[in-house]
Amino acid sequence: MSMPSITAQRTVFETDWFRVVEKDVPDLDAAPFYSLHMADYVSVVALTQEDKFLLVRQFRPAVGHHTIELPSGHVDPGETPEEAAHRELLEETGHGTGTLHLMGNLCPDTGRYEHRLWCYFVKVEPGPGREITEPSIELLAWDKRQMRDAIMNPQPDFDHALNFAALTLALVQNRFNLDSSPRRDGTES
Repeated sequence: MSMPSITAQRTVFETDWFRVVEKDVPDLDAAPFYSLHMADYVSVVALTQEDKFLLVRQFRPAVGHHTIELPSGHVDPGETPEEAAHRELLEETGHGTGTLHLMGNLCPDTGRYEHRLWCYFVKVEPGPGREITEPSIELLAWDKRQMRDAIMNPQPDFDHALNFAALTLALVQNRFNLDSSPRRDGTES
């Protein structure tokens, strides 16, 4: 049995946001396959020194409601994924300081998408944040209990698979934990 391969591909539709690419793979099917070509995407798990997760709430027309997400966005032309992660973190949270750690480079959907998701972790350094430059974004800071509850019981406003991918990478790489053990003063760690 021969290994399937793409014998021809062409763009059949294009916008500023994406291209639809038609691909011929005769060893699999006589009909063409289609994929979406988009800019790569970054997602940042950002933790404050107080172990608060920085999240953003914004209206998403694709799903028709407000969502809660990790700071995220597209990699602009000529920009590296790390530069995009710094820019998105600053634009969406006002926090731009801290060392970014690449946790992984993932394919969001091997059946339809050609782009990559670059997942970063950062412990933002203390200090005043700058003004959020992204319009219509609300900054949230969740503690461990809020994040654990959101992960354990996904809700329509916090159900983005790319959030869960980045958070899972951070958890398995021990970038943070969601354990809450009481301190001597009665608060959670």
